[in-house]
Amino acid sequence: MGKGSITEGGLTIREGETAMRNRSRKMILRKRKAGRMAARFITVLSALLIFLTAAGSIRSFAGSKKEQRSVSKRYSSIMVYPGDDLGSVADKYQCPELCEKRQLMAEISAINHLTVDDTSLTPGNHIIVPVYSVEYSDPVLSASGS
Repeated sequence: MGKGSITEGGLTIREGETAMRNRSRKMILRKRKAGRMAARFITVLSALLIFLTAAGSIRSFAGSKKEQRSVSKRYSSIMVYPGDDLGSVADKYQCPELCEKRQLMAEISAINHLTVDDTSLTPGNHIIVPVYSVEYSDPVLSASGS
């Protein structure tokens, strides 16, 4: 054997060949590592994409399921009892979602030809009061005919 050679498994390998083999192995290991990193990146990216798609679908479904509101108004004749005034009647028939108490008092005054300052009512008389009601419907159930 000459100087600068190594015997491996019965074969003689020179130092230059050994260095080349080591570099080749390192390069192969680097390529494998880069391939594993790319695979991890693609997996994480795919999982993120699936998550965002699912979150968007859930959000759009929840947004489409908002209830729809329909407002109806009818009039009712009520008897005035002792102690009743415009404010107490408005409290009984007010729908807070639709109007404020003062607005309802003004409407009752206008319907019954009362002045806004005239808050006292005569017991035993009948007055007409607007009665508002709100109904909520589920658009998903309405569309399916349920």
